[in-house]
Amino acid sequence: MKTKTTFTSKKETKERQSVVKEWMMHQPNIVFCANSRGMDLDGVMISFHEGYEEYDNFIQQHNQELGQYLDNVKSSLVNLGGDRTIKPFHFKYLAEKV
Repeated sequence: MKTKTTFTSKKETKERQSVVKEWMMHQPNIVFCANSRGMDLDGVMISFHEGYEEYDNFIQQHNQELGQYLDNVKSSLVNLGGDRTIKPFHFKYLAEKV
């Protein structure tokens, strides 16, 4: 996602960040959200959904409620199961490293 650049004052920026953070913190399916750099975007969010319908409802709500603050929201869908997974998503790989 990309933050809209129509905000000029520090006060407006802090207010926008506060609204976005509060919204993100109240979404149980969001496991990570942070500022970022690269690919012409300045934010990243990782969320998990039971299926496409749940994701579609989530992203519609996200865009409706945060659309005035965020611009250029892009998404990539990943099937965590099936035979096309190269390395399954699991934290055990990190545990083995520690």
